[in-house]
Order: sequence, then structure tokens, then C-alpha cells
Amino acid sequence: MRKLNSFIIFSILSISIFAQNSKINEDFSIKSQYLFKNFINGNITLKDSTIIKLGLNYNVFMDEIHYYQSGQLKTFTANDYNLIEKIIIDKHSFICFEQKIYEVLIFDHITLLKRREIEKTDLCAKEGAYGTKVNSATVQAVTVARVTFREDRAESVTYIEDLDEKTVAIRTNYKLKYQDTIYIPNLKFLNIIYPNSLKKIKKYKKDNKIKFNNEDDLMKMINYCNNNL
Repeated sequence: MRKLNSFIIFSILSISIFAQNSKINEDFSIKSQYLFKNFINGNITLKDSTIIKLGLNYNVFMDEIHYYQSGQLKTFTANDYNLIEKIIIDKHSFICFEQKIYEVLIFDHITLLKRREIEKTDLCAKEGAYGTKVNSATVQAVTVARVTFREDRAESVTYIEDLDEKTVAIRTNYKLKYQDTIYIPNLKFLNIIYPNSLKKIKKYKKDNKIKFNNEDDLMKMINYCNNNL
């Protein structure tokens, strides 16, 4: 019965996956929008443990996992993400939670997530005539990608683009996931989870000079809490 269910879920996902084309904002360099230089063979693990292999990349601007198939750029639907447990590209693991893509740095009692977002200044309103504000075209110029792809091998996809295109700046921030809720990493949150261990947490933070906006420091702190408290 489990094999039958897996086959049904795989079939539903395949129909959905192979049906939706993706879009790219053309006002910025294609290369600067993607996390990885090329599309990389990755694994999509479904919630029933079924694994699907595809060439994947993460478009930070669109906040979408993209793949390239039959000459078209595609992405996953909301229904697909409801069936997906995690997506692994290279050595990076991703999840979609509350319609946002996060990289998983630590998966444990407390899960540490990394969120990438574009710099909002690139999309801010520009001053027009007589001091009026005009929305930047980058806000609306989301169309079917003009980017050209080269397929050297079936599993290798590289994009070719004009070198003088504008690049988009990307910033990172960190979140903690605990019991299906997202939190800002700070002492207040840790005190809620470990109310009897705040002194230990503060001592570890002080002794190790932990900064909650630093990735390595956050990994140390969360690993300490998960393994020692």
C-alpha cells in the first residue's frame, strides 16, 4: 500500500512540476539572481521519502527554486511544496516554509535557517519631475526570461548573459524554527525554550563572544543549546 501511495504522490507531483514555467526579472543580471553559478544536480525529497533528481538552482530575486527542462525554465507550485520535505542542491539543503525559501544550516530540536533577500534599495521609488515619486521599473519588469541556456550535458545547464547587465545585491539574515514557528535568534527566544538554563546560555554567549548576526556564532550557540540543554 505504501508503494502505491508513493507512486500516486510521485505522479501528482510530476504533473504539477512539469507544467509551470518560471519568470525572471530582466532588469538585473541573470547570474546575480542565482545562488549557484550553474544549475546543479540535486535531490528533491518528498514527505513520503520518495526522491526525485533534477538540475536545480535557487533564484534569490524571485525566491524560487528553478530547474531547466525541455528547453524551458520551470519552478515548483505551492502544491508541490506541500509535498516536498527538502531540496538539496550541491551540499545545501532548502525548505519552503510559509511561502519563503530558507537554507537549513542546522536541523534539530531548534532549526537554524538562513534567509537570502534582495536589497530593497534596488527596488525603491525614484524621484520624478517636480519632486514626485515614481516606482522603479524593476518592481514590475518581471517577464518570461530572455536568458539563453547552453546544455553541455543533459545534467549541466549554464546561462549566457550580457556582461554589462545590472547586478542585484543580496543580503542574508537568520531565523530559528521551533515547532513550526519562525523566531528571531536572540536571548529572549532561548529563554522561552530553556527557562531554567538562561545563566548557562548567557555564560556560553559571553565566553565565546557570540553575536546573533554572525553565522558561525549562531551555529555554535544553537548546537550548544541542542546538545547540552
